[in-house]
Amino acid sequence: MKSNLELAIKHYQENPKEGVRNVSKKFHISYEKLLNSLKEKGVEIIQPKRLDFLEKYVDAKLDYLNGDSLSKISKRRNISKTSLRSELLKDGIVINTKIHKKEINENSFSILDEETMYWLGFLYADGCVLDNNVIQLSISVKDLEHLKKFKKYLGYKGDIKFNEKTKSCKISFMNSKIASNLKKLGCVPRKTHTVKFNEKLKQHKYTYAFIRGYIDGDGYISKDGQHLEICGTKDFLEDMAIELGIIKNIKPCKSIYRLRYNTIDAYKVYNIIYNNQTIYLERKFNHALPFLWEIIVITIEELSWKPYWKVW
Repeated sequence: MKSNLELAIKHYQENPKEGVRNVSKKFHISYEKLLNSLKEKGVEIIQPKRLDFLEKYVDAKLDYLNGDSLSKISKRRNISKTSLRSELLKDGIVINTKIHKKEINENSFSILDEETMYWLGFLYADGCVLDNNVIQLSISVKDLEHLKKFKKYLGYKGDIKFNEKTKSCKISFMNSKIASNLKKLGCVPRKTHTVKFNEKLKQHKYTYAFIRGYIDGDGYISKDGQHLEICGTKDFLEDMAIELGIIKNIKPCKSIYRLRYNTIDAYKVYNIIYNNQTIYLERKFNHALPFLWEIIVITIEELSWKPYWKVW
């Protein structure tokens, strides 16, 4: 008659997914004794989780060879993306990110037209470029339609991601060429306390589009349109004020600085940045809309009275 140890060894060989510890308990043998006996007999010890992964890996490997991305496969097969990548490399399969990356226009931010300058300003304010060439833009879910415009500009075929906890939506992708273009234009990693107004963007045909994008990303227009506040580094805001031609005191605000325009000065800024515009954040534009000169002139003519600011 076979001993409990012999029966346990045979049982483990036939049912490795149960694991050495569970088999030892089943046959009332110490874990160490069973483990040592298995090693002496040359039985390969594989952790149950590893066995489960290897079973799923067979189909996961076929998925990858058929063109599915690592992320998609890991979710579908409920396996670790890192483990899948490692196992594919062990099998001599090249992980080609170009084949599996989302379609995108790599020439984005290479030509400084109005739309590019606007989105560059928005990224200066609300986006980030990471060291690994990942570009991210996250905004409030109430501005989802605006994020869709950014997605269209990029020609990006990936998904917009949502965060229920923060009530935000985000576009995130990796592209070394786009990241390189952005860095050359001053949109660099860890820019919050170091960002500067890049020289290439000063006195440019579309400088005001850049400023409009920045204000849409990190500016505040009060609901009554009477106040405009812009946050950033002191150097950046000073250069912005110079470009706008409306110099104001820039004051510290917590860990950064704030440029504030009130009433008439705010109206001037609105008419500079929204003049002949083609892209803007509708929510903020609507706050400024009553103070755009063309609208005001029509209203004034209808009421037959002259505004005091026409003495400029």
